[in-house]
Amino acid sequence: MKKITKKGNGLLCVAFVLSAFLSSSIATAAQSGIKVSNSVHTANRYAPTLTTDSLNSVNVTDTTEVEKHRIWLTLEADNLVTTILVGYVPGATLGVDAGYDCVNFWNPDSAFYSLIYGDAYLIQGRPLPFTTDDVVPLGFKALQAGNLIISVIDADGIFSEGQEILLRDKLNGTTSSINNTPYNFTSDSGTFNDRFEIVYTNANLAISTFGIAKDVRVYAKEGKVFVQSPENIDTVRIFDLQGRLLSERSDVNGPYYQTEELEAGRQLLIVQVADKQGHTIVKKIMN
Repeated sequence: MKKITKKGNGLLCVAFVLSAFLSSSIATAAQSGIKVSNSVHTANRYAPTLTTDSLNSVNVTDTTEVEKHRIWLTLEADNLVTTILVGYVPGATLGVDAGYDCVNFWNPDSAFYSLIYGDAYLIQGRPLPFTTDDVVPLGFKALQAGNLIISVIDADGIFSEGQEILLRDKLNGTTSSINNTPYNFTSDSGTFNDRFEIVYTNANLAISTFGIAKDVRVYAKEGKVFVQSPENIDTVRIFDLQGRLLSERSDVNGPYYQTEELEAGRQLLIVQVADKQGHTIVKKIMN
């Protein structure tokens, strides 16, 4: 696993890291005052990142371990590295937890974040016990088109003991392990909240022979998209080449589906078709 020291120009949501990811006694100490590093990595233009180095200055006698399983991820684009944290900790929920979740509080040229109810978070706590069917939606903002890289730069708990961390790219229908291998991709400029998810198992998300892929027919006519399959369809999602979700329908429950007329103009579309088991195929068509 590639290692990058988790230092930066400070963490505004100190309470989250301390109370959710460390022992309660450290959290109590933090409430009475704790130093937060304010160094800046000018060479690589690091955006605010996550550090617990300042805990070294706190005199804590109770070091009882609290269960925590954390992942540090980065998005690299044009020498800008944005770091986020997703962690599974006691007391966190899938919703917004005051004192746990930390909003994306800065606005660099390019940004990376996880999502809660569609809002951007630099740090996100999720509940225990950890389950491999959990899905963490991610978003990013790119100032200009180009190549980007998503990496796991550090992990602890079960994520340092072999639990697979997978990145699902809904634009091209792939699911890739990023424990040790960064994910390289290209993107146009803009904000994209529907393209990536962190998942933990291939069982329900792998690309597989849904029906027989060649027998699933997808085509466009008069601004509508049509899908025909030898097996029942569950979900149809349609994206443009920028990764924007144009249309989504769940619970189709039949072998045939057609959209309403799409306001997409003439362009190449990416159509993702899934069955109830999560088996997915991806087709590219011209609208």
